Amino acid sequence: MAGIASQYATSKNKLGVALGLSGRQIANLLDEGMPAKTDAGFDIDACRQWLAGKRKPKEKPVGTYAERYENAELRKIEAEALTKELKAQQAEGKLIDREEAFMWACQLCATIGTRLDQMPEEVTTELSPDIRQTMRERITEKLDLIRLTMANERLPGIDEAVYVLP
Repeated sequence: MAGIASQYATSKNKLGVALGLSGRQIANLLDEGMPAKTDAGFDIDACRQWLAGKRKPKEKPVGTYAERYENAELRKIEAEALTKELKAQQAEGKLIDREEAFMWACQLCATIGTRLDQMPEEVTTELSPDIRQTMRERITEKLDLIRLTMANERLPGIDEAVYVLP
């Protein structure tokens, strides 16, 4: 079979037509590592081979229908048991709602912010006036940086549905 040359597509759209994909799909696949365009264009055969290696056939369900149904029922029962357990823990006061936790975190942050605002005055009260002013400015700068960092970061776990109390 010597002498058979690969076919090349000169654009993403033409490659898409050759592979039966949209231009957007081609762009996404190129981002994932599909062979890029060369001076000759996109090597259609190389792209097909890359796609064949990337795509895996769908796995067939394992077991009989009755086994799969039984497994699904088991997962359903486990989920219901977990839901009951969480509701019981909430009733016992061991869990709090996400909204309550978020409000508590906001109040805590506000309290910390107020306390941080008072720190420069408290720290510098026993210093000479010129050193006091310099220290106040430095502390305020650092605190502003901390506040900015806190404002740009989310608290870990804030997106959880419930919080476990110790």
